[in-house]
Amino acid sequence: VRLSWRPPADKNGIITGYLVWYKPVLNATGGSSSAAAVSNTTVPLGANATGHLIADLVHQTRYEIGVSASTAIGWGPARIETLVTGVPPELPQPPTMLTVSSIEATTALVQFIPGYDGKASISAWLVDAQVQSEASPWQRLASIPGSVFTTNQLTITGLQPFTRYRIRLTAQNIRGLSNVSLPSNWFETKQAAPASAPANLTVRVVDSRSLSVRWMPLEAGQWNGNAQGYSIRYRRQQNSTTDFTEVSVTDPGSSYRLLDGLIANTKYEVQMTARNPAGSAVTSSVFATTWDATPSAAPSNLALRSKSASTVGLVFDALTVEQASGVILFYTVRWNQSTSDTSIANGSMRVSPSSAVGNSFSENVVNLMPFTQYAFTVSASTRQGEGPSTSSPLLVVTEESAPADPPRLVYCPQVTSDSVLVAWLPPRYPGSSTISSWRLKYGVEPSAGGSGGVTFVEVSVPGSQLNRLLTGLVSEAQYLLQLAAVNAKGVGPYANASVQVYAARTRPEAPSVPLIISSAVTATSIDISWTPKGTGYSPIRNYTLLVISSANNWTIDRPAASGTSATVAGLLPSYIRATNDIGPSDWSKPTNASWTKPSGPVSSPEIDRLTPLDPTTVRVEWTPMPLASWRCGLNCPAGVARQIRVLFTPRSGDSGLPVTADVPDPSSNVALVGNLTRGVYYEVSLLAISAYGAASRASRLRLVYVGEAVPTAAPSKLRCIASGGAQIYCNWTAPPKEQQNGVLLGYRLYYRRLGSPGEVPLDDSSSRSRRAAASAASADSGSVAVAGAKSASAIDRLKLYSVYGVAAAAFNPAGEGPNSTEVRVVTSDGPPGPVDGLRIVELTPTEAKAVWSAPLEPNGNVTKYRLVFVGVYISGAFVVAFCSSSVGRSRNGRCSGGAGGSVGNPLRLNRAEQPQSV
Repeated sequence: VRLSWRPPADKNGIITGYLVWYKPVLNATGGSSSAAAVSNTTVPLGANATGHLIADLVHQTRYEIGVSASTAIGWGPARIETLVTGVPPELPQPPTMLTVSSIEATTALVQFIPGYDGKASISAWLVDAQVQSEASPWQRLASIPGSVFTTNQLTITGLQPFTRYRIRLTAQNIRGLSNVSLPSNWFETKQAAPASAPANLTVRVVDSRSLSVRWMPLEAGQWNGNAQGYSIRYRRQQNSTTDFTEVSVTDPGSSYRLLDGLIANTKYEVQMTARNPAGSAVTSSVFATTWDATPSAAPSNLALRSKSASTVGLVFDALTVEQASGVILFYTVRWNQSTSDTSIANGSMRVSPSSAVGNSFSENVVNLMPFTQYAFTVSASTRQGEGPSTSSPLLVVTEESAPADPPRLVYCPQVTSDSVLVAWLPPRYPGSSTISSWRLKYGVEPSAGGSGGVTFVEVSVPGSQLNRLLTGLVSEAQYLLQLAAVNAKGVGPYANASVQVYAARTRPEAPSVPLIISSAVTATSIDISWTPKGTGYSPIRNYTLLVISSANNWTIDRPAASGTSATVAGLLPSYIRATNDIGPSDWSKPTNASWTKPSGPVSSPEIDRLTPLDPTTVRVEWTPMPLASWRCGLNCPAGVARQIRVLFTPRSGDSGLPVTADVPDPSSNVALVGNLTRGVYYEVSLLAISAYGAASRASRLRLVYVGEAVPTAAPSKLRCIASGGAQIYCNWTAPPKEQQNGVLLGYRLYYRRLGSPGEVPLDDSSSRSRRAAASAASADSGSVAVAGAKSASAIDRLKLYSVYGVAAAAFNPAGEGPNSTEVRVVTSDGPPGPVDGLRIVELTPTEAKAVWSAPLEPNGNVTKYRLVFVGVYISGAFVVAFCSSSVGRSRNGRCSGGAGGSVGNPLRLNRAEQPQSV
């Protein structure tokens, strides 16, 4: 026997030699060889040997022959063959009766009856598999060495979970290959956990409450079972011992989800899980920190205590980290008096976070008014703005004291030649619940140029009265009046007034036309002054200023003691009148309408939208400001420069450079800002600027991630072909690198069934898009996700012999780009489906007429039908059973059966018939 071989594929070193050995095993008739007890005969050979002639064998004896190679480490495994001397080896016969059992996710046990071995040992069993359907091509699955064959069974490995297979075997000996065996029955492997977790998990910060999550969906072959979708698991990193919150995504083709309702300024840990009934696969963790925001709550446990007539102590707790939503800059304490009097100013104070003792603050509010009810609220502020205030203001009443202010509006409504009726209103802050009395002093004022002071007469008036008649006065004399309130704590300050004892008093004359004080005109106000005229022999008690605008009118009351000037808003005509004890004068003539000085804009426009266009450019959109907000004079003269400044500032902790862009056209609503730093979160704001200055505040900050934008080009050169069975194979070219705008997570192949060949053209000049396909979505449409590193993929489980439209789109962490032009392809034909409605319509003693409809799924062009009928005896009667199937391009379809007879009754004949087909 002449042997030949090739060096081993895995040498694992330098081959130093070969060893050939042989020994008799069984004689040709199957009995024990006379040389069976002889030990191995060995022949050492050199490292370059590739063959050897064995010449001392016994005729018609079965031998086992082996060859091993060696390195410096030792001998490797032997390749062993058996043969019978004197009889040339023949081709083996294929095995029969293939049975598949012990089916797992990736393995199955095949039992069979081996065929004739061709007088040589079977060196290998070649395993071919057909996947999913009879229309699929056979694929070589494995080559199993014959040495592992025991008890007529083989274990097949390397199967895909949750996949439908049938297999066939080919035997191989030293002479060659047998024919293939008949295939086994179809079987399906068990489900297994997904092959991998979603790839390229990317988490981006959207705002203070949201994170966007994108990933590469699993491809169809990675699910290993019925896809149940994904679970997004997230939790706060500082609470890493707590359970994850899970969000379910049921669509296996999804690649995006927004997580909202999160806590601001918080670092989150995010994981992604792919799920099927057999298990799950989890990604490693990705971390992202939400943006800061205004505080989400008001400080809690606010408590108040009145410490004196002018001081209130308050305590409250600091916000928790979750409530703060960022770094607290200060807390604001506000208070106001529980009164409907809008002229009373409210108060506020800021509290530094550094003044906290532990987790609480203790502060004093001073300079309050006595015996007054105040309502307090507290809020907190970050750089993003102020959070909510205490929902229900807390009330407190200050301690009692002597009246804090004088009586109001002391006047004399009645005057005779020797008497005066003095009237008044109580002080705003009486200091206690009860005014016990009033102290009224009066005396003649010295004449002009006279000397000496006023000699007062003092009278006490009961606290329940608000007037007093003074009699016995000197006619036409000028009297000075002083009035103070008295309570249990003491005497309050005095109010002063004067009156002339003269009965013939009249209303005052109208003051002069108010004059504009040009040196006091500002951007927000105009100062005016006026000159009083005749008083009507009664002191002027107050002046009333009337301001008229196109929207509304309002008045301003000023006590006469405050002087003869006032500050009002500009661009408005103003009137003035005087009031004495008799009544008001007529209105003066109005001032001329006047402008306040131009100034910077009132505010800045707010950002409507931020759109990344490429890895370094962002589109900014806003609503233009109304003309009045620019505050640059009547109709804002064309010569006044106005612009919007767009400010990009890297978020704290990011290392990018700030970028500023000016938009000189105030009517514009968009700016393209480039040269930004990749991989940086920018905080974006707008600032309105005119020739008179900038707005007092910029717009609210908005956040955008720079470095990714949706791809601006579609995949090109998309080509799809039918690849056997109900499958399409597509390949394409990635978008140009400069238009990918970030790392490609993957592609989507969108497909839709358009109809059968002949119903729709294969070349559609309308260039249908994926979105057009989506509008016609049906059960025969969908998408396939493909990893970004690939440029080809199969779409399977389609309908046979159908026209499909396919389009491709690329996506990255920013989203999905445009779709390619749709291409059309026809899937392969396959065995027809069963015919529809087989029935017997005419019967005679020797004939039956069968009719049917075309199959619902022809899966190609039906070329003919096969009608099979057979007669059998059932309970002494002869029954004819029919079966009709369609045939397409030499492949038989499934048989649809029926029995002869009217209305389902079998046809009974009086003689036997052999099975026949037509």
